[in-house]
Amino acid sequence: MKILLFGRNGQVARKLYSLLLPLGEVIRCGSSEVDFQDTTKLKEYIIHYKPNIIINAAAYTAVDNAESDSKTAFAVNTKAVKIIADAANELGAWFVHYSTDYVFDGTKKTSYTEEDKLTPISVYGKSKALADEYIAANNNKYLIFRVSGVFDACGNNFPKTILSLAKTKDSLRIINDQVGAPTSAGLIAEVTTLALYKIIQSKNAKEFSGLYNLSCSGEASWYKFATFLVKKAMMMGMEITCLPKNITPIAASEYPQAAARPLNARLDKTKLENTFGISIPSWQLCSSLLLEELKVIGLL
Repeated sequence: MKILLFGRNGQVARKLYSLLLPLGEVIRCGSSEVDFQDTTKLKEYIIHYKPNIIINAAAYTAVDNAESDSKTAFAVNTKAVKIIADAANELGAWFVHYSTDYVFDGTKKTSYTEEDKLTPISVYGKSKALADEYIAANNNKYLIFRVSGVFDACGNNFPKTILSLAKTKDSLRIINDQVGAPTSAGLIAEVTTLALYKIIQSKNAKEFSGLYNLSCSGEASWYKFATFLVKKAMMMGMEITCLPKNITPIAASEYPQAAARPLNARLDKTKLENTFGISIPSWQLCSSLLLEELKVIGLL
């Protein structure tokens, strides 16, 4: 079994690598090996290695920058993904790809399911939505995991930013009307690996092919998430300047950003849990594990 993993230095790819090793040979690829905007070399790279499984954990994720740099966003998130999808078809390989809650406009009152129409309201969301639609229409051996609010001990993300600010600021103003489920890169990697293991062992692997929502269980606004992180970090001995009582909830409209975000980013995980026989842990548990990891490596 040969697995080609794109996104070498990303949060999810870092967690995936060690988990995937028992499944076979894992070839890691980052931007230094292949430029996603050079589609000719991208396809040549894939065909050269002839993988059985291709995992794309790479993406253009600068949501606000994408509004003024749409060319790069669509090149990386749409055009390159189509090349990978076509190469996977040519090789008869499974294609694993990660989507986002930003493919929705956030106006639905309940959690989004895999059947809901894509209604992106940002360039980033549109670039990801087009890739989702292409894979679903052209591949019959694929897994798309739609994720939300990814965080990890490595890389730049919301929890690390909040904890850093809480050490130096007297007060914080955090958005309280955007609601979703923060999700650890570790959970995404673990679910991906488990799904691939079941596919490898299955006599009818194609029954697993499809799109799945993947985020932690429960729901939280960014304000609720930030408050939880600061309270928990204080309990673990972190020196905090900004106490939880000094974190103020605000509306998204009070914090203008270049790209619009969905106010409702809740994802229904029923299909994922039923298909693969798994139970999704809460965002509180995954966040606590993050804090423990940050403490161990000296970042808390």
